[in-house]
Amino acid sequence: MTAHGPFELTAIALSAAAGLRLGVGLFYTDGLTRMDSMRRSAHRSVPIMAAAATLFVLAAFTEGFLSPSPAPYLFKAAWAIMSSSLISFYFVVLGFPRGPRRSTFRSG
Repeated sequence: MTAHGPFELTAIALSAAAGLRLGVGLFYTDGLTRMDSMRRSAHRSVPIMAAAATLFVLAAFTEGFLSPSPAPYLFKAAWAIMSSSLISFYFVVLGFPRGPRRSTFRSG
């Protein structure tokens, strides 16, 4: 569990985020028809779904090859720490939006 946990748990959270983004598009249409709003939300959700699918594949390979291996637990824990660090770096540093972005929600 330790070795593949960071990949799988992050993928589960991203899958939930993609579903929530789709659901928000159903109720907050921003002046569009519901169908157009859902299309826009689906288009915006695709990168999240792609990241989740990639992380699920990485979790599957880790669970299939590293978890049952006779490698020492210290190596498996180091793999988990390294993968958590890379995931955090990717989403926090590389995924940080550059410049001002328009919010989906309008106040007032």
